[in-house]
Amino acid sequence: MVRKKVKLAFIENNTERRVSYRKRQKEFLTKARELNSTLCDVELATFINDPYHKEPEVFPNHEAAISTFTMFEDLPETDKSKNITTQEKQIMKRINKIENELEKVRKENKKMEFTNQMYGLLNGEEMPNSMHPKDLSDFSYVINKNLKQINDAIKAKTHEEGSTLNAPQTIVGSMDSGVTNSDMSWAPLLAPVDASVLFEIPLLVTFTVPSGTNIVRPRAPLNLVPVTSKFPTSF
Repeated sequence: MVRKKVKLAFIENNTERRVSYRKRQKEFLTKARELNSTLCDVELATFINDPYHKEPEVFPNHEAAISTFTMFEDLPETDKSKNITTQEKQIMKRINKIENELEKVRKENKKMEFTNQMYGLLNGEEMPNSMHPKDLSDFSYVINKNLKQINDAIKAKTHEEGSTLNAPQTIVGSMDSGVTNSDMSWAPLLAPVDASVLFEIPLLVTFTVPSGTNIVRPRAPLNLVPVTSKFPTSF
Protein backbone atom coordinates (compact mmCIF):
# COMPACT_ATOMS: atom_id res chain seq x y z
CA MET A 1 0.00 0.00 0.00
CA VAL A 2 1.37 3.41 -0.99
CA ARG A 3 1.95 5.68 1.95
CA LYS A 4 0.03 8.94 1.79
CA LYS A 5 2.26 11.97 1.39
CA VAL A 6 2.23 14.13 4.49
CA LYS A 7 1.72 17.84 4.00
CA LEU A 8 4.42 19.70 5.90
CA ALA A 9 2.60 22.53 7.61
CA PHE A 10 2.02 23.77 11.13
CA ILE A 11 -0.65 21.73 12.94
CA GLU A 12 -3.21 24.19 14.27
CA ASN A 13 -4.98 21.81 16.63
CA ASN A 14 -3.10 21.61 19.96
CA THR A 15 -4.03 18.01 20.71
CA GLU A 16 -3.09 16.76 17.26
CA ARG A 17 0.14 18.75 17.39
CA ARG A 18 1.12 17.19 20.72
CA VAL A 19 0.33 13.66 19.52
CA SER A 20 2.36 14.23 16.37
CA TYR A 21 5.27 15.60 18.42
CA ARG A 22 5.39 12.57 20.73
CA LYS A 23 5.31 10.18 17.80
CA ARG A 24 8.06 11.96 15.89
CA GLN A 25 10.19 12.47 19.00
CA LYS A 26 10.10 8.75 19.67
CA GLU A 27 11.13 7.99 16.08
CA PHE A 28 13.89 10.60 16.27
CA LEU A 29 15.38 9.15 19.46
CA THR A 30 15.21 5.65 17.98
CA LYS A 31 17.27 6.80 14.98
CA ALA A 32 19.72 8.59 17.27
CA ARG A 33 20.15 5.45 19.36
CA GLU A 34 20.79 3.36 16.24
CA LEU A 35 23.43 5.80 15.01
CA ASN A 36 25.07 6.08 18.42
CA SER A 37 25.45 2.47 19.51
CA THR A 38 23.33 -0.12 17.74
CA LEU A 39 24.47 0.27 14.13
CA CYS A 40 27.11 2.88 13.43
CA ASP A 41 28.90 3.72 16.72
CA VAL A 42 28.73 7.45 15.91
CA GLU A 43 29.38 9.98 18.64
CA LEU A 44 26.37 12.26 18.81
CA ALA A 45 24.24 14.18 21.27
CA THR A 46 20.77 15.68 21.06
CA PHE A 47 19.13 18.44 23.08
CA ILE A 48 15.34 18.74 22.83
CA ASN A 49 13.52 21.59 24.50
CA ASP A 50 9.76 21.37 23.99
CA PRO A 51 6.75 23.15 25.53
CA TYR A 52 5.38 19.90 26.93
CA HIS A 53 8.14 19.22 29.49
CA LYS A 54 9.71 21.41 32.15
CA GLU A 55 13.21 20.05 31.62
CA PRO A 56 14.86 19.57 28.22
CA GLU A 57 15.46 16.01 27.08
CA VAL A 58 19.10 15.12 26.47
CA PHE A 59 20.45 12.07 24.65
CA PRO A 60 22.40 9.93 25.47
CA ASN A 61 23.08 11.71 28.81
CA HIS A 62 24.26 15.07 30.13
CA GLU A 63 27.94 14.12 30.45
CA ALA A 64 28.19 12.70 26.92
CA ALA A 65 26.27 15.65 25.52
CA ILE A 66 28.56 18.21 27.19
CA SER A 67 31.65 16.34 25.93
CA THR A 68 30.31 16.21 22.37
CA PHE A 69 29.29 19.89 22.32
CA THR A 70 32.66 20.96 23.77
CA MET A 71 34.54 18.97 21.14
CA PHE A 72 32.42 20.57 18.44
CA GLU A 73 33.07 24.08 19.74
CA ASP A 74 36.82 23.47 19.62
CA LEU A 75 36.73 22.70 15.89
CA PRO A 76 37.86 25.33 13.35
CA GLU A 77 35.10 27.47 11.88
CA THR A 78 35.47 25.88 8.45
CA ASP A 79 34.94 22.39 9.87
CA LYS A 80 32.02 23.49 12.03
CA SER A 81 30.13 25.10 9.16
CA LYS A 82 30.89 22.38 6.59
CA ASN A 83 27.90 20.14 7.29
CA ILE A 84 25.68 22.55 9.16
CA THR A 85 22.28 23.30 7.67
CA THR A 86 19.79 25.92 8.73
CA GLN A 87 16.12 26.45 8.12
CA GLU A 88 16.97 29.14 5.59
CA LYS A 89 19.19 26.73 3.65
CA GLN A 90 16.51 24.07 3.70
CA ILE A 91 13.93 26.54 2.37
CA MET A 92 16.27 27.69 -0.40
CA LYS A 93 16.96 24.08 -1.34
CA ARG A 94 13.24 23.39 -1.66
CA ILE A 95 12.73 26.60 -3.65
CA ASN A 96 15.47 25.61 -6.12
CA LYS A 97 13.97 22.16 -6.52
CA ILE A 98 10.51 23.59 -7.22
CA GLU A 99 11.95 26.12 -9.68
CA ASN A 100 13.71 23.34 -11.59
CA GLU A 101 10.49 21.34 -11.79
CA LEU A 102 8.62 24.45 -12.93
CA GLU A 103 11.20 25.08 -15.65
CA LYS A 104 10.74 21.54 -16.96
CA VAL A 105 6.97 22.05 -17.12
CA ARG A 106 7.44 25.35 -18.98
CA LYS A 107 9.68 23.70 -21.56
CA GLU A 108 7.19 20.90 -22.12
CA ASN A 109 4.34 23.39 -22.53
CA LYS A 110 6.42 25.44 -24.99
CA LYS A 111 7.25 22.32 -26.95
CA MET A 112 3.57 21.36 -27.17
CA GLU A 113 2.68 24.91 -28.25
CA PHE A 114 5.24 24.89 -31.09
CA THR A 115 4.17 21.40 -32.14
CA ASN A 116 0.56 22.58 -32.45
CA GLN A 117 1.73 25.60 -34.47
CA MET A 118 3.68 23.29 -36.77
CA TYR A 119 0.57 21.20 -37.42
CA GLY A 120 -1.36 24.41 -38.01
CA LEU A 121 1.11 25.51 -40.71
CA LEU A 122 0.81 22.10 -42.36
CA ASN A 123 -2.96 22.59 -42.43
CA GLY A 124 -2.64 25.94 -44.19
CA GLU A 125 -2.53 28.41 -41.31
CA GLU A 126 -0.33 31.49 -41.62
CA MET A 127 2.88 32.04 -39.68
CA PRO A 128 2.40 34.45 -36.73
CA ASN A 129 4.22 37.75 -37.29
CA SER A 130 4.58 38.62 -33.62
CA MET A 131 6.89 35.76 -32.63
CA HIS A 132 10.04 36.71 -30.75
CA PRO A 133 13.37 35.72 -32.38
CA LYS A 134 14.04 33.37 -29.46
CA ASP A 135 10.66 31.72 -30.01
CA LEU A 136 11.43 31.39 -33.71
CA SER A 137 14.67 29.65 -32.84
CA ASP A 138 12.85 27.26 -30.51
CA PHE A 139 10.18 26.72 -33.17
CA SER A 140 12.88 25.80 -35.68
CA TYR A 141 14.36 23.35 -33.18
CA VAL A 142 11.00 21.59 -32.73
CA ILE A 143 10.49 21.33 -36.51
CA ASN A 144 13.99 19.94 -37.07
CA LYS A 145 13.50 17.42 -34.28
CA ASN A 146 10.27 16.17 -35.85
CA LEU A 147 11.94 15.99 -39.27
CA LYS A 148 14.76 13.92 -37.78
CA GLN A 149 12.25 11.49 -36.29
CA ILE A 150 10.54 11.17 -39.69
CA ASN A 151 13.87 10.59 -41.48
CA ASP A 152 14.90 7.98 -38.92
CA ALA A 153 11.57 6.19 -39.39
CA ILE A 154 12.01 6.25 -43.19
CA LYS A 155 15.54 4.84 -42.93
CA ALA A 156 14.40 2.08 -40.59
CA LYS A 157 11.49 1.17 -42.88
CA THR A 158 13.73 1.21 -45.98
CA HIS A 159 16.29 -0.99 -44.25
CA GLU A 160 13.56 -3.43 -43.20
CA GLU A 161 12.10 -3.65 -46.72
CA GLY A 162 15.59 -3.96 -48.23
CA SER A 163 16.37 -6.91 -45.98
CA THR A 164 13.15 -8.59 -47.12
CA LEU A 165 13.93 -8.03 -50.82
CA ASN A 166 17.47 -9.40 -50.44
CA ALA A 167 16.25 -12.64 -48.86
CA PRO A 168 16.57 -15.84 -51.02
CA GLN A 169 13.52 -16.26 -53.25
CA THR A 170 12.07 -19.65 -54.23
CA ILE A 171 11.64 -19.96 -58.02
CA VAL A 172 8.90 -22.35 -59.09
CA GLY A 173 8.58 -23.35 -62.74
CA SER A 174 8.59 -26.24 -65.23
CA MET A 175 11.75 -27.54 -66.90
CA ASP A 176 12.09 -29.12 -70.33
CA SER A 177 12.72 -32.84 -69.96
CA GLY A 178 14.64 -32.84 -73.22
CA VAL A 179 17.50 -30.72 -71.83
CA THR A 180 20.47 -32.66 -70.48
CA ASN A 181 22.45 -31.89 -67.39
CA SER A 182 25.43 -31.16 -69.59
CA ASP A 183 23.55 -28.13 -70.89
CA MET A 184 22.05 -27.09 -67.55
CA SER A 185 23.56 -27.45 -64.09
CA TRP A 186 20.56 -28.64 -62.08
CA ALA A 187 20.86 -31.68 -59.85
CA PRO A 188 19.02 -34.86 -60.80
CA LEU A 189 17.12 -34.84 -57.50
CA LEU A 190 15.58 -31.52 -58.50
CA ALA A 191 14.45 -32.81 -61.89
CA PRO A 192 10.75 -32.96 -62.67
CA VAL A 193 9.01 -36.26 -62.06
CA ASP A 194 9.26 -38.70 -65.01
CA ALA A 195 11.94 -36.54 -66.66
CA SER A 196 14.78 -38.22 -68.58
CA VAL A 197 18.17 -37.50 -67.04
CA LEU A 198 21.27 -37.97 -69.22
CA PHE A 199 24.47 -38.92 -67.44
CA GLU A 200 27.87 -38.24 -69.03
CA ILE A 201 30.18 -41.26 -69.13
CA PRO A 202 33.92 -40.55 -69.58
CA LEU A 203 35.55 -41.90 -72.75
CA LEU A 204 38.90 -42.37 -71.03
CA VAL A 205 39.51 -44.66 -68.11
CA THR A 206 42.63 -44.84 -65.96
CA PHE A 207 43.96 -48.13 -64.63
CA THR A 208 47.12 -49.20 -62.80
CA VAL A 209 49.47 -51.92 -64.05
CA PRO A 210 51.53 -54.01 -61.59
CA SER A 211 54.60 -51.86 -62.21
CA GLY A 212 52.76 -48.97 -60.61
CA THR A 213 52.57 -46.83 -63.76
CA ASN A 214 49.26 -45.27 -64.57
CA ILE A 215 48.29 -45.74 -68.20
CA VAL A 216 45.49 -43.92 -69.90
CA ARG A 217 44.01 -45.88 -72.78
CA PRO A 218 41.04 -45.19 -74.99
CA ARG A 219 37.85 -46.86 -74.15
CA ALA A 220 35.17 -48.03 -76.48
CA PRO A 221 32.78 -45.18 -77.16
CA LEU A 222 29.49 -45.42 -75.37
CA ASN A 223 26.33 -43.69 -76.25
CA LEU A 224 24.61 -41.47 -73.73
CA VAL A 225 21.75 -43.56 -72.48
CA PRO A 226 18.68 -41.80 -71.12
CA VAL A 227 17.67 -43.04 -67.72
CA THR A 228 14.05 -42.73 -66.76
CA SER A 229 13.49 -41.44 -63.29
CA LYS A 230 12.18 -43.99 -60.83
CA PHE A 231 10.67 -41.43 -58.53
CA PRO A 232 6.99 -41.93 -57.75
CA THR A 233 4.61 -39.62 -59.48
CA SER A 234 2.83 -38.79 -56.25
CA PHE A 235 3.77 -38.40 -52.60
